[in-house]
Amino acid sequence: MTPHPVRIYSADTPDRATPEQLAAGLLAEIPPSGHMARLATADLGIGPAVDVTGTDVPVTVVSYGDLAGLPDPAPGVWYIVPLLTGLAAAGREDLLVPHEQVRNVDGTVVGCRAFGTVAHG
Repeated sequence: MTPHPVRIYSADTPDRATPEQLAAGLLAEIPPSGHMARLATADLGIGPAVDVTGTDVPVTVVSYGDLAGLPDPAPGVWYIVPLLTGLAAAGREDLLVPHEQVRNVDGTVVGCRAFGTVAHG
């Protein structure tokens, strides 16, 4: 239920890994299903700007609403969802979120070493 593949790495893959370490640690790659679960958002206007090293960056006030595209639970089926979706549906035991992120040398998240579920409350 994500727009990109989910890569699973071995437990000994470092948090920030070289291309060689990523290749050696890759256990599985789950392709996107073509279906995405997302939290609806609405921009409520522009708040005050924030100064970031001399540049004013606008701040948008955002409201998060209902989940869209999330199927009902089905016996024996797990859904991998983005963290924000998992948080919005806390307590659903069939939702997995990437956990223990793995980054490349540039700091970009490229996968995870585990999945998590979001507890209710």
